[in-house]
Order: sequence, then C-alpha cells, then structure tokens
Amino acid sequence: MVETSPTPKPAPAGRLPVIENQPELSGVEKWIESLRPYGSMIALVCALVFFIFVAVTWLVKSRQSESEAQWMQLNRSLAETELTGKTDSLLDVADEYPEGKAGLWALQIAGDVDLRNGLGLMTNPNGRPEGFQIEEGLKQVEKARRALQKIVDAPAAQKSVMLQQRSTFSLAYALESLGEFSEAKKYYQVIVDTAPDSPFGPPAARGVERASDPEFVALFEKFKNWEDKLGPAPGPAIPGVPDISFP
Repeated sequence: MVETSPTPKPAPAGRLPVIENQPELSGVEKWIESLRPYGSMIALVCALVFFIFVAVTWLVKSRQSESEAQWMQLNRSLAETELTGKTDSLLDVADEYPEGKAGLWALQIAGDVDLRNGLGLMTNPNGRPEGFQIEEGLKQVEKARRALQKIVDAPAAQKSVMLQQRSTFSLAYALESLGEFSEAKKYYQVIVDTAPDSPFGPPAARGVERASDPEFVALFEKFKNWEDKLGPAPGPAIPGVPDISFP
C-alpha cells in the first residue's frame, strides 16, 4: 500500500496563506510599515512645511529689499539736504517709512539740521542785512522740535540706544531754545539718570543747571524779545553837505 502525503487545507477566504520561515523585519522596516496607514497625512504635512518654508523665505527677502530701499532713499535725501539746506526730502522719507529705522534717522537728521538753521538765524546776524531773525529762527526750531518729539515718542523696539539718547538730548536742546525750560529740564534729566556716562551725559547735566537757573531764564526772555534798534551815533553830529551849486 502506497502512502500519500496529506493534501494541504486551503486558506480561509479573505486571508493569505501563512508563509513559514519568513525573515523577521528590522526595526527601521517595522517603523516604516507602521507608517503606511498614515502615508497621505504625512505627505500633506510635508507639503505644508515646504509651503511655509517658501513663504518665510520670500517674506525675509521682501523685507530685506524694503530695508535696502529705505536706506537708499535716505542717502538720496541726505545728498539733497546737503545741496539745498532744506529738510523736506528727509521728512518725506520719515512719512513714507514711519516705523522703519531709516525713517526715524531721517527725522533725527532733519531735526538737527532745522535746529542748527534756526539757531543760526537767531544768533548770527553776520552777512544778513536785516540782522537777527528771531521769529523766523524760532519757527525753524519749532519744526525741529516736532520731528524730534516723534522719535522720542516712538516705541523703544524701533530705536537703537544711540538714536534714543541723541533724540532725547536734541529734543531737550530744542525745548530750551524755545524757552520751555521745565520741559527741557525733564528730558535733560532723563539723559542724566539713564546714560550719565554717555557722550550726552555731561552736556545734559549742564542743561539741567541752565534750565534751573532763574538768571539764565530771565536772560533768555530778554533776548527773545530783543529789538535791534539803531540809536543816535555817539560824538558830534556830522556836518551837512556844503552847497556848491552855481549861482
């Protein structure tokens, strides 16, 4: 009698036959196999990350280009101010970039120029036939004060330490030049309290002393109301022109 091997039983419907002696998967392969059900979600996340990366890169480059444009425009305005002595182009830069560092520096330079021009009109009559121009000078100083006040009032995050100190000192000096001594003393004192060792510390301390001196305040009021009037010349009167006409 011939022995025959038993016929293998068919696998139940819907199930694959078990293959014996299948090599065991490595740790990495098991991890990959566990991720297969989430393949579509992983692909979506990767696409989203790539999109965010592209958007951030574009935003950084866009801001860099905008920053370069601000400084280039500021340089052009500086050249124009050097030629004309007027600060209109600098104030235009400040209006166009009110939150940019270039815009704040444009205000600082415009304030310094207008302050210098105003004090020149008030204190240096040489070369001007009309003499002192106190009223016009005060207008220039007031224009400088408005520009400098914008810098001081701007958020600290938009300003460097140097710009903060410089604008505060310049504002105090402009206020002193306008005769607003109590306000000037307040801003001078800010420099003395926060940055006594800075280049602005010693002159700010002297500013506090001037603004606290009643005699200095009285002298300023006298100068502010000064009227340049020509009185009679000292000495004997100049004789009149002799009559040399023909009879």
